[in-house]
Amino acid sequence: MENDWQVRSRFFERLETMGPLTFGEFMQEALIGPYGYYTARARIGGAEADFFTAAGSPLFGYTLANRIVQAWRDFAVDGPLRLVELGPGEGKNAVHMATRLLQLLPDEIPLSIVLVDPSEALVRRQKSLMEDFVFGLAENDRRRLTIAWETLPLRGEGDVVVVANEVLDALPVERLRKEKGWQRMMVKADGPDGLLTYWEAAPNQLAQLANRFLPIQEGTSAELCPQMHSFFESVGGMGNRVRALFIDYGITTEEWRSGIRPSGTVRAYRNHEICDVLEATPWCDITADVNWDHAFDAASAAGFTISPLKTQGSFLMEWGIMDVVSHLAESSSSEDNARTLSPTFEPQAARYAGQIKQLVFPGGMGERFLVMECEKV
Repeated sequence: MENDWQVRSRFFERLETMGPLTFGEFMQEALIGPYGYYTARARIGGAEADFFTAAGSPLFGYTLANRIVQAWRDFAVDGPLRLVELGPGEGKNAVHMATRLLQLLPDEIPLSIVLVDPSEALVRRQKSLMEDFVFGLAENDRRRLTIAWETLPLRGEGDVVVVANEVLDALPVERLRKEKGWQRMMVKADGPDGLLTYWEAAPNQLAQLANRFLPIQEGTSAELCPQMHSFFESVGGMGNRVRALFIDYGITTEEWRSGIRPSGTVRAYRNHEICDVLEATPWCDITADVNWDHAFDAASAAGFTISPLKTQGSFLMEWGIMDVVSHLAESSSSEDNARTLSPTFEPQAARYAGQIKQLVFPGGMGERFLVMECEKV
């Protein structure tokens, strides 16, 4: 297995052969290319990782399951519950959701879960975790649960619920500068271990998007995701009726206009610290705030009706996270809970206080993260 420096060397060798890239092309290569972060390094959640995510908490997955079951009931059908999770990471959230869904659904209702992830390395981790999870299920639950892995675009019929936690922020963005018109950042390899950036005139289509969604001041920069519309078109094609939940951090057009982010929102994380994107690539996760107005426009164009944004904290409270705490505390000594809970979770309800604080309260993810719910019927 190659070490970090060997992977980085191969990454730069590959960039040299590719020539100049737009920042969006570079970001995609740095994240999911053959030597990208999610392919060769990905460390997700926990103190030893590069960043924290709600997906590692059973409280999060169980509460999402409450919302998913209600969406299935709203479909008013007696057929299976079909769930698609985009960007499932290491698969922990899928395990937590499946555990609770099997408890909440009637015994005769099948549960179908499709995991969509572009990283083969993460898919291997997900499959290993799912194999252990399914092995420990009761016979009836094993019989009614199916798990599959697919790639985008994913086409389907019938009713489907889609969950995407911290997916929109990882879609490749183009870095743009307003300088007597619109310019886009270009990136190319500069020797065996360096990157060179420069600006060129943005193509007309990208400039038109920037005029609509980036009301920034002259001399400042920002970013946009050119794939936003095609992404939501893909989500809309996953079923005849689609209920989708997107949980992420983002920025609005009004916030861009206020000038609070004059250099944009692109950043990188390594060892829980913000690092320089160009210097740390491909050892780091790269992210950018979701442009919510652009996302709303793309979802609407794809046929979705969008509910007003909610904070993650209010969403989790609305859908019963405190009841989930009580449920997990009461059943923590059972064999089922011992199998599904993270080893770091304590059995008493009081031990969940730190998780509640992180997921719900403003000082953690509760206010910074927002929930975008949309429906296509």
